[in-house]
Amino acid sequence: MQWNENFETGIEKIDSQHRELFRKLDQLELDLYSGRAKLEIQRTIDFLEEYINTHFEDEEKIMIEAGVPEFGKHREQHKHFMQILRDFRIEFEKKGADSYLAIRIEKELRSWWENHILKTDKLYMSRVKK
Repeated sequence: MQWNENFETGIEKIDSQHRELFRKLDQLELDLYSGRAKLEIQRTIDFLEEYINTHFEDEEKIMIEAGVPEFGKHREQHKHFMQILRDFRIEFEKKGADSYLAIRIEKELRSWWENHILKTDKLYMSRVKK
């Protein structure tokens, strides 16, 4: 999944955060192919826990200020992602790092974010004054 204009929401702050996320996921994918993924799992999870706190807060604030009616539904998606990330953290802490976990994290996160950005974010961002 490469960043391209299809992922742009038109809100620079959000697009910048999304590009940062894509760089991190790209790094995890490179680490998978170079055999370093096990070492990067904790760093990726740590990054994502910090990232989503800021990113989701920023998105939700923009939506509230714009009066976007789908705010509640969007917030539920954010909560769902937080649970996915908590589950990865628990699995990592119980079983440790392995290539299987790294592959699952990379694939599931890419899929979730691609769907979220292209469908959900683009829907509400089109209603936000730029």
